[in-house]
Amino acid sequence: MAEHTQPRTQNPDPWIRQLQHASRAGDLNSTLTLRQCYLEGRQGLQADPQQALRCTMLAASQGDPRSMYHTAVVEYAQGQFESSFRWMMCSWRAGILEASFGLARAYARGQGTGKDLDKALEYLEEARECQAEPEQREKLFVQVMEQKAAQLVRQGELQQAISLLQQLHTADSCLQLAWLDPANRLHYLQEAADMGNARAMYALARSTGISSREAFEQLRNAAKAGCVQAWAPLARLYGPCQARDCPVQYRRWQQSVREGRELSLREYEL
Repeated sequence: MAEHTQPRTQNPDPWIRQLQHASRAGDLNSTLTLRQCYLEGRQGLQADPQQALRCTMLAASQGDPRSMYHTAVVEYAQGQFESSFRWMMCSWRAGILEASFGLARAYARGQGTGKDLDKALEYLEEARECQAEPEQREKLFVQVMEQKAAQLVRQGELQQAISLLQQLHTADSCLQLAWLDPANRLHYLQEAADMGNARAMYALARSTGISSREAFEQLRNAAKAGCVQAWAPLARLYGPCQARDCPVQYRRWQQSVREGRELSLREYEL
């Protein structure tokens, strides 16, 4: 049915009807051509994204790898995870390498298939090789590695978990390492604090082994970064009879504590 794939501008309506008939009969080239007409509003047709999407899904069922991939993406957005996973796997097997990211996401979250962190990491590595979804890919990679580390801890494989988290070298991973490796706790807390992690700043301020001046700076940084646990102790440090007596700062952090308590009460009442 190759004759239906070339536009006949002299008489578009009969050509479109022939194209539609050929598409329904299973001709992939006709389906793809019809989709393009709906996308661009050609050959007497108005642009119609919904009709174009229907053509895409039909083309997927007719064996077009790229249409399989686009169908998987649409169905994932609609929450049809099982069908999306099947189409994503079909497109990947047909040579659409960027589908590796969709498969990694499905295995990482257990969406449409069983959760499998090892398979997720395998597909993420392939997605990195073909540069698929770079920003989302790296975020997912961190999440999977953190989950894998937690899994290893539950299994008693502490050193393997530490090794994985060391590879990540993010603020959150350093914070986890601080609890998993007590001998190097201050080192990891300092690294996480240097990356701007407020929880690490607070924990560092409360740790032994650092000077009072360092503890004060970390506590102040944690409070400024939004760590609510740091507000009350910081107010006490600025308060009367404390080493850094400063009424203005004392009132500022005391007010923060009061506002935080009032907000918590209102949220509880709601």
